[in-house]
Amino acid sequence: MLGSLAFSYSYLNSFVYINYLMAFVEPCSIGSGIQ
Repeated sequence: MLGSLAFSYSYLNSFVYINYLMAFVEPCSIGSGIQ
């Protein structure tokens, strides 16, 4: 129980981290693409 809870929490954490990373990187890549 505790193991699966920690696994799901780390999975959700990494998903949120990737979402923030993409939200930050995408405008930068779009900006450099325009230039």
